Amino acid sequence: MMRMNVQFAEKVIRIRLEGRLAEQWAEELQKLAVRAIGSRGPDANIEVNLTEVSHLDSRGEEVLKWLSRLGARFVAESASSQWLCERIGLLYELPSKKIV
Repeated sequence: MMRMNVQFAEKVIRIRLEGRLAEQWAEELQKLAVRAIGSRGPDANIEVNLTEVSHLDSRGEEVLKWLSRLGARFVAESASSQWLCERIGLLYELPSKKIV
């Protein structure tokens, strides 16, 4: 099971993933990213939140590496998502905390 949520803000494409990024879901993510970039232009910033990703297969890894080569930034708030990023060599950031 995989849930993909996409939000657009000016030249930013935010993709939030939840669940298992495997096989057909990896293909769907790639198609979604191609359509999103097509609608916002090649200079759009891509942010991919991997915090709720529970599993990656080899195809999921390929798609995330492809997004990385396109300049995507990855957000990983959980220890498991940070480990996934480190395992496949993705640079990630923690979301900034707002002080109220």
